[in-house]
Amino acid sequence: MSSGKRIAALAAGAAMFAGGPLLAQDEALPEAEPRTEPNRWFSYPIRSMSTDEQGQVGYRLLVGPSGRVESCEITHASIYPALNEATCAQATRRARFQRLPADAKEPGLRVFESRVSWAIAPELVSGRSVTSQDLPRPQSEDGASQIWYRLTIDPEGNATACAIGTGGQDELFNAAACEAIMQVAKDSRFSPGFYGIDGEPVMRTFADLVVWPPKP
Repeated sequence: MSSGKRIAALAAGAAMFAGGPLLAQDEALPEAEPRTEPNRWFSYPIRSMSTDEQGQVGYRLLVGPSGRVESCEITHASIYPALNEATCAQATRRARFQRLPADAKEPGLRVFESRVSWAIAPELVSGRSVTSQDLPRPQSEDGASQIWYRLTIDPEGNATACAIGTGGQDELFNAAACEAIMQVAKDSRFSPGFYGIDGEPVMRTFADLVVWPPKP
C-alpha cells in the first residue's frame, strides 16, 4: 500500500513513558482545558504505518501551571509498543493547555485524559471499484461529470454505509447512487481495522471518485 493513500484517522477520546509517574491522587485534580484540538497533537509513526499497526491508546496527562505537559501515562495500551510510545511522546511534546493565572487559588497541577485512535484509511483488497457504468449520470452543463462518494468501513473490512460528497445532485439522485454503490461494495472487502478500548468498532472511511467522460 502506498504511503500517500494511508491517512491517519486520529480521534481524540499502564506503561510509563516520558516524565515521571503521575500523582497517585491525580483523580482529585481539576481537568486541564486544551488550547488546540487533541487530534492535532498526533502524526502517524512512519514505521507503524508501513507495517499496518493500528489500535486505540488511552492516555492521561499531568499538566503544569504553564499549560505544558509534565508527564504522560498510558492508561490502556495497544498491542503495538510503537503506538503507545508515540502517543505519550507526541502528546508530551505538542499538547498545550490553558495557563493558570498567577493568582489562581486552585492547585497548580491539572489532569487531562483521553484516547487516540491510530487508524489507517482502508483500501480495497478484493472485489472491484465503482465505475460510471454502475451509476446514474449526474446532470451538468458541459456534459462532464464526477462525484465523490464515501463508504463507512467496519473492522472486518465490510462497507456498512454510503454518502455522496462533492458532485452530488438532489436527494433522489444521491440515494440512487448510494444504492448502486452499495450493490458493488457488498461483494468487496477492504483492509481490516480494529475495535476500540470499550469493545466498540472503530469505523473508518473509504473515499473514491467516479468520473464520466464528456458527452460527444
